Amino acid sequence: MLEKLCITIPGIFLRKTFDNGLDAMLYVKKKSPDLVFLDVNMPEMSGLDIAGQLPSQTMIVFITGYKEHALDAFYLNAVDYLLKPLQKDRFYETMHKVIQHKINQETLEKSKNILTDDHVLIKDGNHYVKVNVWDIVYLEAFDCYVKIHTREQTLVTHGSLKTFEDTLSKEVFMRVHKSYIVSLNYMQSFCRTKICLTQGGEIPLGRSYLDKFRKSMNEKMISD
Repeated sequence: MLEKLCITIPGIFLRKTFDNGLDAMLYVKKKSPDLVFLDVNMPEMSGLDIAGQLPSQTMIVFITGYKEHALDAFYLNAVDYLLKPLQKDRFYETMHKVIQHKINQETLEKSKNILTDDHVLIKDGNHYVKVNVWDIVYLEAFDCYVKIHTREQTLVTHGSLKTFEDTLSKEVFMRVHKSYIVSLNYMQSFCRTKICLTQGGEIPLGRSYLDKFRKSMNEKMISD
């Protein structure tokens, strides 16, 4: 059904299908497709686990018979969550979202933010705002935008977390969730599922980022 529907949409090419999650994950890491269709329940590796390890620019659509995981998909920034049996009209609606999402991604690449020493120029709307990177508490992704939460304000800019992750100091800023980067300077405490901030509030700590985060914290404690 999926193969037949994809054929009817210009610009959408279904390159490969898999019957287990591990093979799918290996293929995605090697080929970096724009879009991945995932089921929740798959042999060897679940769709949710795969989604948690994909780069932020990879679009995800879940097609599954398990409606109870829709909230998990939302936190993984899935473009959509479709229930089986697959409905043609609903699928076309989802693919419209996918195409628009891709257009937005290409647009934001033309408006990257500028890093200069200890400051970053954030393109907020039609103007740039100079922000001291040490004032950034955390960054939050939603759709094709990034919210930059500082000590005094919140800015919204076109972009991806990946861009900021590659630009900001890895000694201070750490990716802790598919949708969050946190400044370790403002971390008060953490547990398996969340990080509490000195500014108040908390952000989620993703399962697939937990081991790397713990290792980093251990190394910092040893070096200190």
